[in-house]
Amino acid sequence: MTDIVNGGELSVAPATDSFAPFDPFAQALAPALRPQLSEEASGADAFETLARAGAERIAETAGAFLLTDDPEATRQLRVAMRRQRCLIKLFAPALSAAFVEEQGERLRPLSQALGAVREAEVIAGETLPSLIEALTAAPE
Repeated sequence: MTDIVNGGELSVAPATDSFAPFDPFAQALAPALRPQLSEEASGADAFETLARAGAERIAETAGAFLLTDDPEATRQLRVAMRRQRCLIKLFAPALSAAFVEEQGERLRPLSQALGAVREAEVIAGETLPSLIEALTAAPE
């Protein structure tokens, strides 16, 4: 990690058990996905651990996205991508500017494309059926 970290230590709060309590899918996967950080972890160690866990989550959710037409898979992949982008923004002061820029260039277009997919899913699965129902309902 030293090639992307500009030095300096960041304080790291211990991992918590509050991993998406409202999401049964995430809750079921939480023990396997929750990275463990020691209180002695350096900023570089913390970033590496969290970024690796985020990349694994992206890979797992991307597999589900590619293998199913379930809108939840799209949502989970978008969440994983957003978390990874937020992690990079959070650690940006301690990372090399080139790394932050490169990762932004990689993740931003994918996130935008997933946003368009999710919008299409919502329109097809929720908006259009409601509109069709309203338009075909017997007039009162």
